[in-house]
Amino acid sequence: MKTLLLTFILLISYNTVFAQGYFDYLFDYQIEDKHFSKKEYQKAAERFSFIGEYNKALEMYDKAFENEAAWTNQHFVDRILIKQDSLFLEGVAAQNAYSYVLEKAKSEQIIIINGAPHQPRHRAFVKGLLKGFKIEGFQYLGLETLGYYDTLLVERGYPFLPTGYYLREAQMGRLVREAIELEYTFFAYGKRKLSKGTEAQEQAKNIAQILEQDPKAKILIYCNYENAFEHEVDTLVYDKKATYMAYELKNLTGIDPFTIDQTQLTEHSKPEMENPAFTFLANRLKEIPIEVIDTTFHVVTDTIQIDSMGIDVMGLDSIVKANIELDSTATIGYYYRDSMEISIQTEYEYEVDITTSSVFPYGDDQAYNGGINLFDVAIFHPRSDFEDGRPSWLFHEEDYLYYINKDDITISFPCMIRAYKTDEAGEKHPAPMDIIILDEEENKPLVLPLGDYVLKLDSDLGESDEIQISVETE
Repeated sequence: MKTLLLTFILLISYNTVFAQGYFDYLFDYQIEDKHFSKKEYQKAAERFSFIGEYNKALEMYDKAFENEAAWTNQHFVDRILIKQDSLFLEGVAAQNAYSYVLEKAKSEQIIIINGAPHQPRHRAFVKGLLKGFKIEGFQYLGLETLGYYDTLLVERGYPFLPTGYYLREAQMGRLVREAIELEYTFFAYGKRKLSKGTEAQEQAKNIAQILEQDPKAKILIYCNYENAFEHEVDTLVYDKKATYMAYELKNLTGIDPFTIDQTQLTEHSKPEMENPAFTFLANRLKEIPIEVIDTTFHVVTDTIQIDSMGIDVMGLDSIVKANIELDSTATIGYYYRDSMEISIQTEYEYEVDITTSSVFPYGDDQAYNGGINLFDVAIFHPRSDFEDGRPSWLFHEEDYLYYINKDDITISFPCMIRAYKTDEAGEKHPAPMDIIILDEEENKPLVLPLGDYVLKLDSDLGESDEIQISVETE
């Protein structure tokens, strides 16, 4: 009787938590209608990421931080890059982020990587590291999105939406599939409803249980934002002296985790919403050496980037006109305040072209952490390039572009297209391999590995259809 009652309660709980609406994918205007009036901009940004609308996800997320105080409490830095940081970033050499992190993995027992929920690029980056982590002995994978419901994940061989909330976003699903193929041991570590400690404390306790069972375990954790903070935080946006998972885990186990941030040095919808260090580094690629003779001038900012007209083009705070006479060959460059004068720097030598995800190591086994000391290293992800509306970082080495024949689409536009592996498509709530929104004018491709797929098509008028395709080499 007790077993039957427990099963009945679990079924009620499952059906309540995972009602059909929980898995709905919404069109653009439906997302706005649902979340704008409540000013739920971050939730709206997540939903845009679920349907593959990357730029709209960035724009929506930034709406939550248009207030100056909110922006500062998100980035933990000032809008203007101070001279010390700009000079440091000018001279430090970039290193490929993948090789740097995997070299660290050789000697670390716990690695914690964070990401922004609306940023699928962060999941794509972690997916690219999984094989290397496994080679270095990492066996356990903790995902903040992973719930306690899906006990058959590995046995089934693929995730479905009840596996975790962010499985609605395709790159999270791709990450989990890669980990299954590499035979990682998954574990959930979220706070259970009846637990009495803070969320961070309970998360740390649940992770520590892995070490109690296997003291030599090497553990990889992918979490959201502040859960990678190793130190206490005291800002307006957080409770005074708030603590988070990495801090609690460090105190509980005595193990200093290697903490990696992806949220500080990552692109936003426009430069003024970015960490100024990111903007500086992103602009470093476009810098052209200049030659100027006996020229100094006085400005009111610590760091500017000027064009041949003497106009600040950094876009960090406001446009500053500088009173300057440039040599006729001058084009563009960075200038730094020396006392009350600007000294011209005329030679630029960069060892690495930072067009890929990078880190900036220095000194005795340290790396730049975005200007805040809450984690060990910050990953710099350069601005996205696009191919037919899809960001290039979506393309893993196994992927191909698949362009849908518009003549095969029998329903109205805009059309939402979700791609599922054929052998998974019969699942009630399968996790998609890719999602796009098409209108009549677009030729946006799906990004998929080789194989057979079922495309599920939906219009905003309630029409639906299915198409079977094969992605294959020519």
